[in-house]
Order: sequence, then C-alpha cells, then structure tokens
Amino acid sequence: MRVGNCVSCGQGLILKGSTLFTCSSCDNKIGRCGDCREQAVGYACPGCGTSGP
Repeated sequence: MRVGNCVSCGQGLILKGSTLFTCSSCDNKIGRCGDCREQAVGYACPGCGTSGP
C-alpha cells in the first residue's frame, strides 16, 4: 500500500527502507524513500522548509 511520496525524489513510499515521519517544526508529514535515506539525499519540509540530510 502506498502512503505517500518521497519529498526528495517523488518516488512512492512502497519499497523497503521507506519512512513517513512528522516534521519537528510544523507537524507536517515528510516521506523519505529508502534510496534517498541510504544516500543521505537532502530534503526540505514542504510545509515550513526545515531541511535535513
């Protein structure tokens, strides 16, 4: 079941290693695919712009 898309690459969050978490600044949901997490691709919250590795 697909629950969203990665905020870095847009890939669906269906593969192993994908995660969906809440932004620490604005409570918006942030999705990260396993590939972007493994490669430490940067991301930014679509709600407030808070960024991370």
